[in-house]
Amino acid sequence: MVAQEWRTISLRAAFSGLRGFPWWLAIASNNAHPLLEVSAAGVRCRVLRLREHAFAEIEEIDVRTAFRTVNLRLLFHNSAFVFSGNVGTVDAAKLVLPLFASHVQLSERAARLLD
Repeated sequence: MVAQEWRTISLRAAFSGLRGFPWWLAIASNNAHPLLEVSAAGVRCRVLRLREHAFAEIEEIDVRTAFRTVNLRLLFHNSAFVFSGNVGTVDAAKLVLPLFASHVQLSERAARLLD
């Protein structure tokens, strides 16, 4: 297996939610040691357990904002679970989204941040 170079995205917190439920509702969270890493092949993320996903497994990336939070929300094909990572600011989200843009569909909200 070829070693991959991972780029760590600074997160304030990570959340696991359920597809179809409000985006701000989480079933698990981690603000002690959240993780989102991006490589040329996919992502690694951790709320409770470390998980690795190829870009082909990601259906869409959305950006949701609320008071003092900016969350990147990863929706996965054939999964009831979603991953959200709080990057803290809109400027941070603007820096991170280009890492995904050529590999994964961005929601309308996420695409507007890149315009």
